[in-house]
Amino acid sequence: MICWWDILEIPYDSDTKTIKKAYAKLLKVHNPEDDAEGYQRLRQAYNEAIMYSKKNNVNQYDNTSNLEGVSYNLNNSTLQNLKEENNQDLTEFNSSIYEYDEKISGNSSIVKIYNEVQNPEININEQIEQFFYRLEEIYKNIYLRIDTTVWEELLNSDVLWNAESFKTIEDMLFDFLCTHKYLPAEIWIKLNNNFTWSRNEIKLYNKYSETIVDEILKNLKTPNKLKYDYVRDINPDIIDEYLYERQEGYEALQEKNYAKAYISLNKAKALFDQDPELLRTIGDYNYEFNHMNEALKYYKLAFQINNYDLECVLHIGKILVSYELFSEAVPYFKVWLSYNNNDKFALDYMSYCYYYSNDLVMARESFKRLLSFDENNKLIKKYLKNIEAKLEGKYVRQIKFYKDNLLEEVETEKVIRSKRLYEEEKKPLNLSNIFRTVIFIVMIIGALGCMAEHRNQVEINYDNTKESKIDTNNVLFSDIITPKQFINASINSNVKMHLFEVKPIKYYKISEVFENRVIFSEDELKQKGLNNKVESQLYIGTLKQQVFIFSDSKCSKKTIDKSGSYELKGAKCFIDTNIENKIQKEYASLYPSYHWVPGGFIDASQDEINKAINKNSKLIK
Repeated sequence: MICWWDILEIPYDSDTKTIKKAYAKLLKVHNPEDDAEGYQRLRQAYNEAIMYSKKNNVNQYDNTSNLEGVSYNLNNSTLQNLKEENNQDLTEFNSSIYEYDEKISGNSSIVKIYNEVQNPEININEQIEQFFYRLEEIYKNIYLRIDTTVWEELLNSDVLWNAESFKTIEDMLFDFLCTHKYLPAEIWIKLNNNFTWSRNEIKLYNKYSETIVDEILKNLKTPNKLKYDYVRDINPDIIDEYLYERQEGYEALQEKNYAKAYISLNKAKALFDQDPELLRTIGDYNYEFNHMNEALKYYKLAFQINNYDLECVLHIGKILVSYELFSEAVPYFKVWLSYNNNDKFALDYMSYCYYYSNDLVMARESFKRLLSFDENNKLIKKYLKNIEAKLEGKYVRQIKFYKDNLLEEVETEKVIRSKRLYEEEKKPLNLSNIFRTVIFIVMIIGALGCMAEHRNQVEINYDNTKESKIDTNNVLFSDIITPKQFINASINSNVKMHLFEVKPIKYYKISEVFENRVIFSEDELKQKGLNNKVESQLYIGTLKQQVFIFSDSKCSKKTIDKSGSYELKGAKCFIDTNIENKIQKEYASLYPSYHWVPGGFIDASQDEINKAINKNSKLIK
């Protein structure tokens, strides 16, 4: 007779936990629908193992003193004796199974046989009800909801070891998660490991709507990275509303849907503003728009609450360096490097921080580490040479700081290649002095040019009679080839871009400000009597699956290319948020799955182009 430990493929002295794990593993092999006999043998072995374990108190931690001196390397005769001794108990248990089998009809399923034999005194339905009562209790209490130990206990409930009740719970639990989906990533992983929904997609799509399945599978496969550690103090009545807005804002930001991200993140902040995960995400939003003051503010707020947030640490350090606040940036890069000590990027920033904070010894050490990653880096060698000279007491000037030292390094490499060419031609020239002279001359010419341009621009009279004389073709426009370039462009700056899928919309720009805005819908123009003040119609067009809003009196069916493209030149201007949202809502169906670029619209009127010129001329000192 085959013993239960042979069927379960475990040692005879295994504890209950090991027995259950072995059963769960073999259950995948002996599926009751495909292998009823194998499944019955497996269930009987499982019952026998549990009975033996409980009867003999096998491997219980509170009885470890009784196990002293016992050898687990049993010889064959000892093992055979144990098998024979255990067979008596097994025979008695088997007889109870056979007696029960005779009482049920031959058409009863093998699952029902197991259920009744295993625990005839317990009602399975009651166990299932208890399971879901506990589940709701856990979800309602945020402390329990984010506690992995609590979930492990729930998912290790005896009722889940019953094949019939397992299937019922699996279906009911999926239904529950459709409306209770705000869980930490580690909980989603545990659920997926227990129920393997991600490997049964076809079955799920056949039973539930595509939208629901897509969302659940996304949570199972790529759970939201936002943590739940700091939401315990939030009002329980609004916890799910807050988590919804936080998640919507985070995902919209990842997808570059900035308008949606802005709305959701602000709603979440209005509900609860002490979650460092949200504060960091708001910092990321501002960082995307190059609003460094705001980004720094939110990164610091997040870091004050969570001192282990390395993403905040790195961003704070980078922003402080961009402001040339080197001493202030040092502790942040120290924290980052304590976890990522070979991060070349952070080392690079830290080296400059030490150097410009006048901590030359640490700067030398840091630059030497950088040099070990890139032995031919001329810029690093230049800094090290400068540091050594200073430490020796020599008078040397501090190297000027440039935000983009990599570009400086590329330029240096170009000069070196030129030097090699001269050497090959054997021309006795001192290229170093020549190069310095050329740079000096270029700088003087550039400065004189800027002064002349400034004088000319200041002399321009911007009255209405002369504005039209400015030649748009001679105005400097920034080429916009990506949506991010437009977002980073400042308000009242001239831009040039090529838009596609251009379409007119029923919104118009008027010639003067009315009610603090210049853009109105067609209906509003009629209601407010503004038809006589219309300057141009508004249009929408796309670039890299992002939608832009613009006004241009020259744009029409005749000037739009047959393919729907249009070359646009104008100034980036502010747009009222409410109007922007209304336009997006009304015309979103024209560009399904596209995102709308926030932060302004392009005004091609000569007035706005001239204002941008005037603004830029005033910035030149």
